[in-house]
Amino acid sequence: VFQRALSERPAHKHTVEIQGAIDVIERRDLQFIDGGVQPAGKKAVLKVRSRNLEQVKFRARRIDLEGALQRFQHAWREGGSRSQDGWDYSPDNLMYLLLSDDSRTHALHTSDVVEFTAPLKRDGGHRFAEDSVQTTIDKPGLWLVDVPGEKDLNRARGLVLLEDMAVVHKQTKEGPITWVLDARTGKPLPNIAVEMRCV
Repeated sequence: VFQRALSERPAHKHTVEIQGAIDVIERRDLQFIDGGVQPAGKKAVLKVRSRNLEQVKFRARRIDLEGALQRFQHAWREGGSRSQDGWDYSPDNLMYLLLSDDSRTHALHTSDVVEFTAPLKRDGGHRFAEDSVQTTIDKPGLWLVDVPGEKDLNRARGLVLLEDMAVVHKQTKEGPITWVLDARTGKPLPNIAVEMRCV
């Protein structure tokens, strides 16, 4: 409709708005959908929404969660002052920081990097299409996934967590109970230290 309007009336007073609408419709876009925790040892699957894309080269970098925890613990130590690290690296804010501020989280990138290219479903009508992307990521940890080298997709980022343990916390009449399970079998794991922190 917009293309026809432009070709029939190229000097129309709304030409700029029409071309702007065409640009938005034809723009390439990629968004990550939260896929939840996935079991380590199996290839992770990314859930994405894309528009006007047929193939994408992804990069996944494993995040040093232990380093983030150390920064958080240092900032919240007894008698310590609450630095910006204390807020940024708190469990509530860390995911936001990883997805939005590469300059502050670069120190948390490990040397584990995985790159893979995947085909995507493309909707012929320029609408968004949802897809599941098979990856080569199988190592436990938190992985930051982005699309390097694609200027128009440079803010497309997602997180994938592969874990082989699960923590279950339950409130009982006698008080709270917390235990750690093998995420694949559901069996309790012995001698696992659990640290709980209220901030």
